[in-house]
Amino acid sequence: MARNATDIVNPKPQVAAVVPAEAKLPLIVDMDGFLVRADLTAEAAVTDLEKTVSRMSRAVRGERGSIAPEAIAEYARKGVDVSGLPLQSDLVDYIVAVSETGRAVHLVTAAAQEIADAVAARIGGIASATGAVPGRTMSNADKLEFAKTNFPEGFAYAGRASQLLAQAKAVVIAKSDISVARSVKARGGTIEVEIDAARAGLRTWIKALRCHQWSKNALVFVPLILGHAYFNSAAVLTCLAGFFLLSVLASGTYLVNDILDLDSDRRHPTKRNRPLARGDIAMSTALWVATIAIIGSLAAAFALSRPFFLGLAGYLVTTLAYSFYLKRLLLVDVFVLAVLFTSRIAMGVALASVAASPWLLTFTMFFFLSLSLAKRHVEVINAGQMGIMNIPGRDYRSTDMALTVALGIGCNAVAMLVLFLYLTNEAMPTGFYRQPYWLWGAAFIVFLWSLRIWGLSHRGKLDADPVAFAMRDKPSIALGLIVACVFGLSI
Repeated sequence: MARNATDIVNPKPQVAAVVPAEAKLPLIVDMDGFLVRADLTAEAAVTDLEKTVSRMSRAVRGERGSIAPEAIAEYARKGVDVSGLPLQSDLVDYIVAVSETGRAVHLVTAAAQEIADAVAARIGGIASATGAVPGRTMSNADKLEFAKTNFPEGFAYAGRASQLLAQAKAVVIAKSDISVARSVKARGGTIEVEIDAARAGLRTWIKALRCHQWSKNALVFVPLILGHAYFNSAAVLTCLAGFFLLSVLASGTYLVNDILDLDSDRRHPTKRNRPLARGDIAMSTALWVATIAIIGSLAAAFALSRPFFLGLAGYLVTTLAYSFYLKRLLLVDVFVLAVLFTSRIAMGVALASVAASPWLLTFTMFFFLSLSLAKRHVEVINAGQMGIMNIPGRDYRSTDMALTVALGIGCNAVAMLVLFLYLTNEAMPTGFYRQPYWLWGAAFIVFLWSLRIWGLSHRGKLDADPVAFAMRDKPSIALGLIVACVFGLSI
């Protein structure tokens, strides 16, 4: 049986043979938190929320009545795309194996009946699928009632619901559920098989929080350096604290963004490997972590610096607006990304208590607008190569290549012009630099790096995010070190 590639969670499934004494028992498989590595009920709620926000935005634009409320509610009930749902590969293999022997396998879930039917059809060999319908929620108590009513002579259960685990004659559990195994053995039950269902570890959380993206937040140190306040220990410590708080808040917003992007990420060739899209981290857990990270960083920022707090709060509002809606608007999304980068510079000004430079802020805005367009450009290029017309979750098409490259290179040219004007009209006349003409060399290296980024983007070889790419790209690292040395020679 052919299955979607997202089914493959473990490359080498290790499934034990069926225990002969229990082989004829009907097997009840719980989709919630076991077969499906996702919280379908929560995902349906998020889908409903997103549709509500979209409907409100259409109303603001005067497009009332374009979609009936009952149609939106129906989509929210059915709207999870099951083709990309991450499944436990070992359990799927086991279901297929036992169903081929003639054993009846029954799916149960608190998700909508339509979702249950779709998952059953995707796996194949399922005798029945029972989900929630009006008047039946299919809670764990409902699942137990279903089992007792339909299989009074006994049943086997694959899942984590304690009520069913206590009543089943045989169970299919995860190897990591050690306490469950002890409980089953203590009551004299039979463990039919143990499947591999690894829990999220430190490495998974580091990936989900996108700690590698913290490098972007180093922009808060730029005003400290250009304002020559690096010998002020108080300013340095304040910037370090601000960098950490901004990074923690950003990680929280990344989790929110991944929650909202689950469906589109699962259909994306690379983003489908993100921990939330793969089901490595539960949505509810991610939401709690995001809430704690956001509230905690805002509270600490308020105590650290009021201007920084206002900047951080503005960053949060803009990021959430981007995650909920703005990222789906053509060109608006890249503009917002550029604003978020520029806001890091503004927060750095507040942290270091130095004078703001209009030249620096203008350069940052155009420079990161260009890099954001480079990121979209490579997505457009890759979509065209794979025969994808519309990029999932974005308002871009494979035919937009001319648009993204023209605007991106144009913004890069403006950014470089502003940089050289900044050096000529502000940096050099200040007298802060003993050898100011070295700064021209640093500027030309930055220009060279930006040209390299666009060359790789146009060939479809840029690894998604230009900033993250630069942190791993050896030529980019070498150019960055040269810029640092040249800047040092100018001081």
